[in-house]
Amino acid sequence: MDLFYTQKLDTDFLVLRDEQHRHCVKSLRKNIGDVIYVTDGQGKRARAILTEIKRNESVFEISQIEETKRTGPKVIIGIGPTKNMSRFEWFLEKAVELGIYGIVPFVSQNSERQHLKIDRCKKIMVSAMKQSLRSWLPEIVELQPLAQIEWDQGIRSRFVGYVQNNTEYLGSTYKKNEDVMLLIGPEGGFTKEEILQLQQDDFTTVSLGDFRLRTETAGLTALQIIHTINKM
Repeated sequence: MDLFYTQKLDTDFLVLRDEQHRHCVKSLRKNIGDVIYVTDGQGKRARAILTEIKRNESVFEISQIEETKRTGPKVIIGIGPTKNMSRFEWFLEKAVELGIYGIVPFVSQNSERQHLKIDRCKKIMVSAMKQSLRSWLPEIVELQPLAQIEWDQGIRSRFVGYVQNNTEYLGSTYKKNEDVMLLIGPEGGFTKEEILQLQQDDFTTVSLGDFRLRTETAGLTALQIIHTINKM
């Protein structure tokens, strides 16, 4: 199956332009009459038949649209982007493949990255959604200071990864099928003051294992722990 992305699926026709057009007719060598699938990233997936190929666009007739429901609990990870952008982009790609609900990038006292190109992040996430044949595009918000984030009050399971002796393991603390918000600190880690403030905001410190992990590895480890528990 070849899956493409468009922001709207509310007509009988679809036009692919620019990069998606080139991918369709040049890379995949699609011809008139060939079928592709298209998602809007909001649960809709359409079957589309190629009807016309122009120089800069390809035109499709939509023959069927189906709705897919989002399954499983809401899993949101707040994370401090890494100084090496390629490592953070790798995290975004793999988090989408694992079915994350949302990503909240933040700046804290020890952050080494103060800026984030959110449009590039979304492009990487769209590509990962298509590659993994998902119909839901996770949400990502603009980079913001940790102290200014307004946490989703509907999520009661709140954890923060923290390297400290005698901290309980996430896999022993998280309960199956619960919506969850989990925070992963930047490369320099959270300060003690930030941990105290997060605890006042009802976050519980948890361990992700016996060893110290890179930021992007910690994010994916936490996501996989939660994913595994929900599949048991």
